[in-house]
Amino acid sequence: LMIGVIALNQLAELRVRQGQLHSAWDIYQQTLEVATDDRGQLLPIAGGALMGLGDLAREWNDLDTATEYLLESIRLIEQWSDVGSLEAYLCLARVRWGQDDLVGAQEAVDRAAQLAVQFDATEIDDIVVAWYQAYLWIGQGDFDAVERWAKERDLTGPGAEPWVEQVTSIESRMRKYECLVLARLWIAQGRPDDALTLLESLVPLAQRRERPTLIIEIQALKALAFQSQGNVHAAVIELERALSIAEPEGYVRIFLDQGPPMVRLLQEAASRGVAVGYVERLLAAAEQGWSELPISDSPRVPSQKPSPRTEVQLIEPLSQRELQVLQLLTTSLSSSEIAEELSVAVSTVRSHTKSIFSKLNVHRRLEAVERARELGLL
Repeated sequence: LMIGVIALNQLAELRVRQGQLHSAWDIYQQTLEVATDDRGQLLPIAGGALMGLGDLAREWNDLDTATEYLLESIRLIEQWSDVGSLEAYLCLARVRWGQDDLVGAQEAVDRAAQLAVQFDATEIDDIVVAWYQAYLWIGQGDFDAVERWAKERDLTGPGAEPWVEQVTSIESRMRKYECLVLARLWIAQGRPDDALTLLESLVPLAQRRERPTLIIEIQALKALAFQSQGNVHAAVIELERALSIAEPEGYVRIFLDQGPPMVRLLQEAASRGVAVGYVERLLAAAEQGWSELPISDSPRVPSQKPSPRTEVQLIEPLSQRELQVLQLLTTSLSSSEIAEELSVAVSTVRSHTKSIFSKLNVHRRLEAVERARELGLL
């Protein structure tokens, strides 16, 4: 069972790296079904899948759901390994950042740093925690601390080129992510020329590795650098390229985490007719103070409604557990009461409900019940 769960988690992680977020979401959901005991309780080995779901929910800007998944992930993982929850704390830090809770984000990074110290088998955890900390320092305006970190990591000295291929070197594999933090620093410091030079050097590497998420982030930062130069036209072109890759999978936080400068650039893009529907969704999320943007709004299933008794039009059939949740959606039970009925966590019920909504192409509970009856599922 553990090998099966590990394999599913790694497959989902691969899908994320390939920029296939919805596919990853479905695989993580499948993993939860596998990692559930006969009483309907999640096993501790489900922690990794919950962490993956939490980070996906964060990217789609469903920050409340992300928090629930990540806290449950930490609870389960810590039943067998304190150190294993390090990555979940880093994901939680990004959620807190998205909620404009800098104190909470710092607390999560501090906890991850404590765990990294406890785990001495490799330095990779220390490197990752350090770059998350540097990212937070930029948001806090502590540029001196970021410069000290960059100097300690030799990011600005000889041999710092991120394109150097050293497959066996952990540090070279981490460097491209550290360079993104450095580019953010230079943009914030008013050094867009330096940032653009660094980002341009990363483009071939990201393309060669076929990392859509990395490409989106590089192009978004290039757009901000051009904007800082006053070259709005070039900024919009780079942003449009990033949006074209991001829109099919519904990326949100990768843009909004760049802060007010990105919002201004999105507004400029909207005024020029660039990816209007998608940009409007991003701007709506920004205007709501980074509040929830339903995952079901991501472009995933056809917009047209399936006709009655055409179950074959479902992009994917409902799982057995989803059918159980669907049956209870016909009642007046709340999510917490449904969770109690099924002996699962509330976050699990909400996850199944979101998946049901997405598969049925609806947005509300009553619509889901009506559609399910049309399809003969109830």
